[in-house]
Amino acid sequence: MIEYAILAALRASNGNPDAIAALALIELSLAEPPGLVSVGKLAELIDKWGLTLRGLEAADIDHLKNQLKSGSQDTFPPTLKQAS
Repeated sequence: MIEYAILAALRASNGNPDAIAALALIELSLAEPPGLVSVGKLAELIDKWGLTLRGLEAADIDHLKNQLKSGSQDTFPPTLKQAS
């Protein structure tokens, strides 16, 4: 479910105002009636959010972005490692 993906994204965005703002735009898009926001536009917002994240491994960021795009329940990566 998308709720789990959003929760994981929120955890990853914690303490990062730019990431929180980008995530808010994603959530607003998700709240729109079906068909109003294109899949491409949502993917663009998610990619922009991913660029704001700091301190996470690239693989973890990609995993989170993919989960937001797919809306899957399997959102929490095994570990959120600090980038070297």
